Amino acid sequence: MNEQNHHRIDHHATESAPATAARLILIIGLSCIQLRSATAADAVLNVPEMLAQQDQWNEWAGAGRRIDLSGRYEGRTGQAFRLNRLPLSIVTPRTNPLPDRMQQGQRITVSGQLRNQNGRPTLEVNRLSIGGTDLDELVDRVGQLADASPDALYELAGEYVPAAEFYQDEPLHGQIRAVRETAFRKQRATFRSDAAALWSLADSARTRGVSETLAAEVRFEALVSRWRQPDENPAVLRQVVQEHAPGWDVPNNGWDERREAAFLADPTGAYGAATVQDRPMFHRRLYRAVVCQQLERQLKGDGSNGVELAATLREALPEDDAVARRLEAAEIKFQLNRVEQLSRSELLRLADLLKRHAAASEIPAAVDRWVRGKTKQFSSSGAPGLVRAADEHLFLVDRFQLPEYQQAAIDLLKQAWSSAHADSATDAAQIAERLGRLGWERVQDRWMSRSEVQSLPEGSVQRAMREGRVVKGMTGEQVVGTLGQPTRISRIVSARSIRELWVYDTPGSVGLVVQLRRPPTTSAGAALVSEVSRSTGR
Repeated sequence: MNEQNHHRIDHHATESAPATAARLILIIGLSCIQLRSATAADAVLNVPEMLAQQDQWNEWAGAGRRIDLSGRYEGRTGQAFRLNRLPLSIVTPRTNPLPDRMQQGQRITVSGQLRNQNGRPTLEVNRLSIGGTDLDELVDRVGQLADASPDALYELAGEYVPAAEFYQDEPLHGQIRAVRETAFRKQRATFRSDAAALWSLADSARTRGVSETLAAEVRFEALVSRWRQPDENPAVLRQVVQEHAPGWDVPNNGWDERREAAFLADPTGAYGAATVQDRPMFHRRLYRAVVCQQLERQLKGDGSNGVELAATLREALPEDDAVARRLEAAEIKFQLNRVEQLSRSELLRLADLLKRHAAASEIPAAVDRWVRGKTKQFSSSGAPGLVRAADEHLFLVDRFQLPEYQQAAIDLLKQAWSSAHADSATDAAQIAERLGRLGWERVQDRWMSRSEVQSLPEGSVQRAMREGRVVKGMTGEQVVGTLGQPTRISRIVSARSIRELWVYDTPGSVGLVVQLRRPPTTSAGAALVSEVSRSTGR
């Protein structure tokens, strides 16, 4: 509080015009304290003003000038006492001494005449008043202004700044800050949910004499308010957090469940309760919330870009795996709904996602729907489509270790062979070759598995054909199918039968003679092998 605001003490001193002018000089630089002349009517000098005119004390003492002065009590010696920071002896009359229990810093206002004693200016007091300390007075006045407006509190605090600065009074400075922060908090309370007003208030903290710690709380509240606004642009807010929230880029390695629960319940309150050292962790947590919000808003309605967004999130925020998994789950749902349309690589990726989401049990149903869809799509395209559908079944056998789909692939290849047999011998042969690699052979107009062929009797036509042998009972067509066309043919015709000798040999080797018989009344296709023997070459 300015010292001239204490009780005024009337005086009747007279002085010359030059002396009055000299005492009206203003001294600049004393924390905005306006200096006034000691002779101005009804004026009370404070200590800084008195010090500013120290060069005139001797003159005033010689003239016995009346002085009205206010300052802080520092101590006493007999009837004399001192005001803090004022090198001037002040003497009280014996009839009106100071109270015995004076505290340092109590405000005293005195009125008396300045005289020379032993060559030194001395103020002889004839009137005085005693108050409390500036700190006590400020506390009392604040208590009387409980419902005051923020502006009134700021103004009240400002009254005490000159004294706090002149006397370097840290307790008073602290109380001034407390009053200003009370006013600041009152303003803050009126700006709830108004992010722009809160931000402006935080920016004014320095000029209002409010601590950066409190300003940071208001700034964080403004960011939280923006984060909660549905029309806020997360990309813009993300940049603001990066500019004004130090620690946003440091992963929350020390973040725990207690802090997380507090943040989710009341981000601003949790931040205000946190230590200055922990606040960067809350900056990071808010940054994570903003980035997650940004990516979640980018998620398409059908969830089809969830995996891509999850990868972006994991790269930026390794702490937020749970959010990344939610994004992935959205795409899993999308892919399962259209599983029949997936490519092989997309199906593999879907299966991998299901495994990572502890949903591997859903894979069999998904791949079954996939292969059924592919079979329906391809099987109407004749032999090529049937082969392609078989390939999809074999893909499942190979990549998913699902052997139950192999038999379906074999059945599709058999259908493809039947379709191609009438139109393309080359295609049919290629299909038969694939079936052979799968353990199936075409024997006597039917497909047989390798185990079935091996179980045939050794003399059976089917087994002989598979092994490249000719046995009794084969038709000529089967002989040609087994050994090819003979080297030469001899024919013997009688009334009862037609006998043909098919000779298979090469020069200088032992050949094979196959004898076939048929009735004269039947076609050549009815001829059956009656005997097989060896012969020498020509």
